[in-house]
Amino acid sequence: MQSEEQLWLELKKGNRDAFEMLFHRYYEDLYRYGIKFCGNKHMVEDQIQNLYLKIWMRKKRLGDVKGIKTYLWTALRRELITAMKKRDKRRKPHQIKYDNDSFSLPVEDIIIKKEQERFKKTELKKVIDTLSPRQKEILYLRFYEGMSYDEIEDIMSVNYQVARNYLSQCLKTIKDNINENISSKSSV
Repeated sequence: MQSEEQLWLELKKGNRDAFEMLFHRYYEDLYRYGIKFCGNKHMVEDQIQNLYLKIWMRKKRLGDVKGIKTYLWTALRRELITAMKKRDKRRKPHQIKYDNDSFSLPVEDIIIKKEQERFKKTELKKVIDTLSPRQKEILYLRFYEGMSYDEIEDIMSVNYQVARNYLSQCLKTIKDNINENISSKSSV
């Protein structure tokens, strides 16, 4: 199996097989991220197609990329933001719904695995629903996608320390609220 870097170099030379391999290697992950980001499956599918079309059309001008996954996530995020802004411009002001507010995470699947902890799952979901969209997004990228802070920095256009601070604040909020809810429920 070829490495990402080899596939990228071959793609830049016009190798269709390398292009298809990159498409198939990352499509599912990009799709899941896109759905979490905007919640509109048709928009996500269209923007992934647009992204790969742009990559193919600009293959001769593409630079070297240190992380293909980070590059694709960042590019898809930008495509989705642009598409959402265009969509919202076409809507009347009372029709605008900011999809990013509904960014939902399966973080509870990562943190809580056992059936007998249903109570904790419910409490965790309540707490996560109170987080901001950017906090939810960083939790998703870090824990669900397993991305590094450097990758998150590139994707979300925030510096390394801001990414760490967001995550630290999220985890503290979750921990404090869970502990508070558990202790208040157990004292009843």
